[in-house]
Parts: sequence; C-alpha cells; structure tokens
Amino acid sequence: MYHKLQSLSQSSWESDDGEMDCPSPNFQQKLKFFFESCNSYIDCINQVNEGRDSKWQDLPMELLVQVLALVDDRTVVVACGVCTGWRDAVRAGILELSFTWCGRNVSRLVQSVAPKFAHLQNCNLRRCTLLNNQAVEAVACNCPDLHILDLSGGTRLTDLSLYALANGCRRLEKLDLSGCVGITEAGLVLLAENCHYIRHLNLCGCDNAGSDKALMALAQNCGGLEFLNVGWCERITDIGVTALANWCPDLRVVDLCGCLLITGQSVIVLADNCLNLRALGLHCCRNITDVAMYALANSSKCRASNGEIRSKRAARSGTTSFFSVCSGCSERKNRFLWSATRLC
Repeated sequence: MYHKLQSLSQSSWESDDGEMDCPSPNFQQKLKFFFESCNSYIDCINQVNEGRDSKWQDLPMELLVQVLALVDDRTVVVACGVCTGWRDAVRAGILELSFTWCGRNVSRLVQSVAPKFAHLQNCNLRRCTLLNNQAVEAVACNCPDLHILDLSGGTRLTDLSLYALANGCRRLEKLDLSGCVGITEAGLVLLAENCHYIRHLNLCGCDNAGSDKALMALAQNCGGLEFLNVGWCERITDIGVTALANWCPDLRVVDLCGCLLITGQSVIVLADNCLNLRALGLHCCRNITDVAMYALANSSKCRASNGEIRSKRAARSGTTSFFSVCSGCSERKNRFLWSATRLC
C-alpha cells in the first residue's frame, strides 16, 4: 500500500501553467484504487476487532500523514480538527504549511491552528497583507523547530513580530521580510543577536530596519550568512557592507540595489573577502567607480585560475561564468559589467 501511495503522490493536480486543473482520468483511477485499498485495510481491522466499530479513525498515523500530503493546505488545516487521532497525526507529520490561500481571516486562523502544528519547519505567509503581530507571535511560540518563514508583504508587522521570533524560533535559517515597512533597526538587531543560524535574509524595502548598525549585528552574530538582500535600504553605507564582508565570508548573493550611499569600497571589500560570491546587485548605485569594477573582475580571474570556481564544463570551453552584476551607473560601465560576467 505504501508503494502504491508513493506512486500516487507523484501525480500532479496542476496544469502546465501552474493553474489548478481537473485531475486526469489516470489520476482519478489511481485515487479510487488507493482508497479501495484503504477500505480493504479497514475491513481487515474490523475482522480482527469484531466487537469494535473501527473505521477511518483507525488508519495508522503514517498512512494518514501520507494521505494528507496529497491534499492542499486548506484541507490539511480542516483535517486537524476532525478528531484527536487526526490532530496528533497532523502535529507529528506536517512539516510545511502555507496560508497564502487565506483572505481576511488569516490572522485569526493562524492563531487558532498554530498550536496544532508544533513540528512545523516551513511556514509561508507571503503577501498576507492583513497578517498582524499576534499571528506571528502564535507561530513563534508554538513552532520552535521553524527553519523557513516567509513574511514578505506583511505591511502591518512591527518589531513585536521580530521580538517573538528572536525568543521562539532561534533555529531560523531563511527569513523573508521584504516589504515589511513597519520593522525597525532595533528589532532586526535583536533578531540577529538571538538567531545565529540565519543563512538567507531578505530585507528589500525595509528602509527603517536596514542600517549599518543592523548589518554589523548580522555580521557579528550570523557568520554563516549566504544570501542578503538589502535593496532600497538607503541608509546603508560602506561601513555596514565592510563589516559583512569581514565577518561573513560565505556570502554568495548580495543585493545592494538602491543603496545610494555605498561606493567602490564596498565592491572591493566584497571581492577580496567573499570568495564564494556569485551575484552582486548594484542597480542605481551611482558612486561605484571603474576601479572597483576592475578589482571585482581581477579578483574573479584569480579565483578561476586557482581552480576554486572553475567547473569541468567551463574548463572544457575555456570560460567560466562568475558574477551576475546589475548596475544603473552608465552605459559604459554596463558594457564592462557584461564583459565581466564571463571570465577566462
């Protein structure tokens, strides 16, 4: 039965364009056969326990979790309220959940069901514009194993949400706060001081939070940082970027688009210290000089010649793709940047 369920879970309910589509006849047949197998299993249980009324509630927890993996997130939330057995199965087996389908009542729903998903590791609250601090606090208090959290577009969120995450979700690795205009530098500093495992952080548009002090806190406490987007955080200067480059050598993607105060010093220090850097966003950074860009190109050439970033395919063709750099400085610099993306 488990092998049949595994093959069934590989079927898709989505069309090529990502829209929900009617299940194919083949999928319907598989689904019917699967539930007939489940009913046969229940009949066996009834024969063993003749004096007992055993139905769907007697499904093994592992099998129920596999069944719930076939349905959408809305159905999973409904299933956790069916009975105690189903609630325990959901609590133990559901690791990922999205609330993007929920509308006006998203905050109330999150607060009510968060205690039922204690082992949640990935929570998607993307573009839930009506999400409030109380909902995030409920997630932080009840889901200590959370590793991935998407709060992008949460315009109503403030530092109270960051305080709750700092206290309850200290193993966060990926956090998206883009568009959360209500958070500030103080909340981000506290988050960095408590959540040391953050590797992926998106702060695009968080102008009140993105500052040199915040970047220094991230640099000193989150040394494993690999992805950072601080686009349009206009208060950031070379001081914050230098701290990041010195303390976070594993940085791979850095987006500084719209950080108008940074200069070529930031580019040079990132090129010299972050040997794994693959993408650097510099759109609208008009203080970047040609000297800094040549230093970036020369740094990548040295690493390629040492064999640190050259793949087998690139070695055969004689070229390797290193940096993906975007700049709005001038047409002449743009031409140079495109030539710097392919280096021998």
